Amino acid sequence: MEFVTENNVYQMAMHEDKLTGFQTPYWPQLSDTENEDYYYVFDTDNANATNGTDVGEVKALLLARGSGHANYLDMAGLSAYDYSTGLSNSIMMNTEAELDTLFHSIVTAINDTLCPNTTYGAVNSNLGGGSITGVDATGKTWTITADTKILDEANASVGSDGELPPHELFSRIGCDRYTKVSLADGSTVYVYNEEDPSDESTCYTIEDTVINPDIIDEKSLIPYKNRQERSIILWATIWSVSGIRKITCSILPIRHHVPLPIFTSNGSARLEPSVPSTVRLLTVCRGQQIPSTTTGRW
Repeated sequence: MEFVTENNVYQMAMHEDKLTGFQTPYWPQLSDTENEDYYYVFDTDNANATNGTDVGEVKALLLARGSGHANYLDMAGLSAYDYSTGLSNSIMMNTEAELDTLFHSIVTAINDTLCPNTTYGAVNSNLGGGSITGVDATGKTWTITADTKILDEANASVGSDGELPPHELFSRIGCDRYTKVSLADGSTVYVYNEEDPSDESTCYTIEDTVINPDIIDEKSLIPYKNRQERSIILWATIWSVSGIRKITCSILPIRHHVPLPIFTSNGSARLEPSVPSTVRLLTVCRGQQIPSTTTGRW
């Protein structure tokens, strides 16, 4: 199209995308701006070296920029042809999608380790191929099938609060990781809130994921122990030539029954069997770490 003719001057205008802030030149006289139907100056879908339509600095910038922001959803499930003719043409969008795919993989792997999932059918055999209903705290009805993802309580760890569901490290801004559902049979399950591509706020993307605010406030909420276990504090009595001293010892949850080392007055240790103890013991005496083979009497 000519900019100036004998009777007219054809101007270009800029259309700003309200979501991305991107500006793209268009022809006002060929566009229906009231209905947001824009006739753009450059056709980035038709960049072909054979036809000579891949030239021009502005067109190159528009093509490299792409039409918007990309994430792992833009790359998931693409065929080789769709990728080569679409996403790969935009350097920025392709880079964003690849980075977000890496981020999504790391974040979900960490969360799945801290808060493992299973299916309802894998831990319950009472469905018989059917389903069971339940309600959440808001009164919403849930239909649970054998394929419904739930918290794997048998293999889940908890943080210092000892409560289920455990706290995930990375949270989505649009939803919690689990919804507590009370089932018709009287049991309770924690249903995993699946990522919904139609609502990106429920997806683990760079833009929609934050560090769990609860964990930022209290680091000990990161899951680290089985729910049935308890961290305990005991007193250690250490015999020495100078007398008896007591120190406070923090130890890890009880897992096994092992023989206990007991101090004698000369500082040597002997084992007293059949007394419950712990593995991985850390004690402090006079600011020094005591080896596990020379701990006091518990």
